[in-house]
Amino acid sequence: MADKKKQLRTIDPPFGAVGPSGVALRDRLKHLTPKDEKVLRLVGEHQGRLASGDLKARCEAGHKHDNDAWASRKRDLTEQSSSRIAGAITKATHDRCVCRSV
Repeated sequence: MADKKKQLRTIDPPFGAVGPSGVALRDRLKHLTPKDEKVLRLVGEHQGRLASGDLKARCEAGHKHDNDAWASRKRDLTEQSSSRIAGAITKATHDRCVCRSV
């Protein structure tokens, strides 16, 4: 038997892949009536005001923020919306607030 060494395959040089060229938007709301659109806009404006107020309250608390303050903000928001919406708003506010310590 001849002494043959198995040839390894050659590896091509690395390359960079081109990133996405656009933005894809999906919506699940189709065939809305004008009344549906009006209600959705009103709900969006209401939740936007709640989120804006919560961000203001969170930033005013600064580094003195703790779980009790978070729970208090959520309770205040729950009076004006639902517990689920209040939780989503306070989590989003917490995640985006720039006053957190690094």
